[in-house]
Amino acid sequence: MSQPSFSLPPVPPFRLDLTVWALRRRPDNAVDRWDGQTCRRALLLPTGLDDVAVTQVEPTETPRLQVSVGGQPLRSEVKAAVTSALERLLGLRIDLAAELASQLEQWIDERTQGRVRGLRVEVTEGRVTVHGSAESYHVKQLAVQAVSARMAG
Repeated sequence: MSQPSFSLPPVPPFRLDLTVWALRRRPDNAVDRWDGQTCRRALLLPTGLDDVAVTQVEPTETPRLQVSVGGQPLRSEVKAAVTSALERLLGLRIDLAAELASQLEQWIDERTQGRVRGLRVEVTEGRVTVHGSAESYHVKQLAVQAVSARMAG
């Protein structure tokens, strides 16, 4: 008999392997198990303690997670509890693109000493777009160099 399952779409970009790796580095984490493909964790659900397995079935740019709940029917309250727990534990709703854009804006502002007016950075589908105006080509070069340096490592 197969385990009841459903899918969850995390906010891209998302990699389950790196997320689990970060969770498992915490010294107080003795509950996450990772076999290289599936993360397993026991969760306290409305119907009792049960094993939840999560596997990433789509790539980083268009992620989708397959979630299996062992040992009980997948009623709506169980699915809601599992979804809520995984969103919190794995950060499925965190928009990393917005965070990256904010950091890049700060780095450009520091590098150009605030000389880019109307500075706005967009990060979409792996692309970085910088909007704003500067009084010289030199300031534009500084902004591009700030982004390049930060994105390279």
